Amino acid sequence: FFFQAEDGIRDYKVTGVQTCALPILTNVAAMIIGSSAAGTSIGNSLLITNGGQLFATTVLLGNVAGDNNNSVSVSAGGLLEANTLTNLFGSTGNTISNVGGIYQFTTTTPTIAPNVAGAIAINNGTISFRGVTTGLNLTNNWNGSGLTNMAFNGNNALRLDSSIATNTLTGGYNFNTGLGATNYYRLEMINGTNAVTGNGVTIGAGGSLFVSNTLASFSTVLTNLGVAALSDSTSTFSGGLYNQGTITNKNNIFVGLLTMNNGTLVTAGNTTQTWASNINLQAVGTFSI
Repeated sequence: FFFQAEDGIRDYKVTGVQTCALPILTNVAAMIIGSSAAGTSIGNSLLITNGGQLFATTVLLGNVAGDNNNSVSVSAGGLLEANTLTNLFGSTGNTISNVGGIYQFTTTTPTIAPNVAGAIAINNGTISFRGVTTGLNLTNNWNGSGLTNMAFNGNNALRLDSSIATNTLTGGYNFNTGLGATNYYRLEMINGTNAVTGNGVTIGAGGSLFVSNTLASFSTVLTNLGVAALSDSTSTFSGGLYNQGTITNKNNIFVGLLTMNNGTLVTAGNTTQTWASNINLQAVGTFSI
């Protein structure tokens, strides 16, 4: 399927604000916003918002010089999956932006080519990897991948959707605010099987962990100082979970040693909570059942 916004097709919206199922466009080979033969395609826009989803191979802004001021906007939970995001070299005013939305990739090495500083950006959004089982480094937006070409702002989340990630930082990765926009503050693990390996991982006081409908595993010690929500999953902590923050366990099978040190554990849901593990109390904590 091939879709392009030609000159004169000014606005196209994929939005979830309606009573029927959320709109999803799939199998799009290339989405070209602003395509003309003479450089006259100006001011076209694509909006993906309110849960709308677009699955494409490539998203291009402009076709020839003069195709200017075209835009793609991902917001309010909208999802754009494409392994190539490109702004036409030599164009002006073209942008791909993500404010509170999701950029999703099925490779660890997406092609991000803004060609103008800041033309492809994320602000308080989510970077998601779907079906990636090798080579994903938690710091891959810092160096060594196409994500370094993206402008990061605000507090951003990392989502693993049926994917495996590795932390190579010897000092451990800290999901927290206040460490710069390229440092994720939130880790999400959803669907299928997800895993985090490597050196230690910390959920900082301003950070959060969300696990839902998945087989999630940590082969390294996980320290939680923030907020962790485990729901409808099997969560395995082979390196142990050290909790000084808040954990909500809802219909989740917990496997591994849980150490509570001034932390809070809340159990929720309508089924019996399964703890295939030991609980070690080191200091005063709170259990809410």
